[in-house]
Amino acid sequence: MPLPALDSNSPGDRPLGLSWRVFMERQELELISSLSQTNPELKHLWGQHTQYEAQLAALERVHHPSEGERREINRLKRLKLRGKERISRIIEGQPAKA
Repeated sequence: MPLPALDSNSPGDRPLGLSWRVFMERQELELISSLSQTNPELKHLWGQHTQYEAQLAALERVHHPSEGERREINRLKRLKLRGKERISRIIEGQPAKA
């Protein structure tokens, strides 16, 4: 999933108009995109992460979620966080936890 290039006035500068948080998120997405081309686990984890995001977005649009929907939202958030933590460890070059 290639991202558009970040335009900047000089190398290393964040683009004008982007907040630091948005800039860092884009940097992380570019890194994940690049590394996932050679790391099947990272590619799988990122695919799961985006699926969880889509499922959460759909459930969070419900104005009055049922108890089951609230449980599902919490379950998806936990799974998404667990995957994100593993993605971070891969990016940092740390081995998987047993």
